[in-house]
Amino acid sequence: MGALLHQVATAGGVATNWLDIEGASRNALPIHSVDDAVTSRERLSSDRPVHSDAGCRPWPAPEAAPPFRPGPGGQG
Repeated sequence: MGALLHQVATAGGVATNWLDIEGASRNALPIHSVDDAVTSRERLSSDRPVHSDAGCRPWPAPEAAPPFRPGPGGQG
């Protein structure tokens, strides 16, 4: 099973990450939001029933980097 991660520019010029499973466009889903993934799936194939993603959780947010504190002599 292959998966490609690529970016697509939206109409507003904002790049969105897409996960394309097995290279099939019908499986390409935006990965930034479960709600957007469901909407895109409906838009890509309105003749297929859309399964609920209610059991899915969004990816955890990355941990914030600690604040920069210069070392001795002002070096990082």
